[in-house]
Amino acid sequence: MSASFERTIVLGLGSGLYSDGEVAVRATEHLRNDPRLPEDIVVLYRPALGLEVLPELWDCGRLLILTAVDAGAPPGTLVQLRGEQLRALERNANRRQLGIASLYEALQLLASKPPHVILFGVQAQCSRESMLSSVVDRAIPTLIENVIAELKPKSYRATPPS
Repeated sequence: MSASFERTIVLGLGSGLYSDGEVAVRATEHLRNDPRLPEDIVVLYRPALGLEVLPELWDCGRLLILTAVDAGAPPGTLVQLRGEQLRALERNANRRQLGIASLYEALQLLASKPPHVILFGVQAQCSRESMLSSVVDRAIPTLIENVIAELKPKSYRATPPS
């Protein structure tokens, strides 16, 4: 993996209308206000995912997606999927996860240079309440820390041949 990317986009996906769907709203809000966020990072929030978001993503080299997920894990569990792992979302998919898998496929097929895609998710509690569940809310700061760590420039040292 290269240490430099053309452009990095952080895309929060989820509707604040359904309790834990607010993960994306809160996470993107926290990131926009985090002084550690590099200036060249684009942070977007979209309440729903459709292929209409593709034009905003064509020229990015790295795409980080923040969302609530249903991975069958205990509520509040952090989930991270990279690249080809995103195809697994199609197997046990809700509408948002199916949309993320379709977005990944579209970028792989249609972008001139497909981006490196990472999903940062929090297992939802899957309730129909209108408020973010406390267990998922408590996971958001760790989610943010993981995203900030991913966005930090990495230093690569060549190992001399033996």
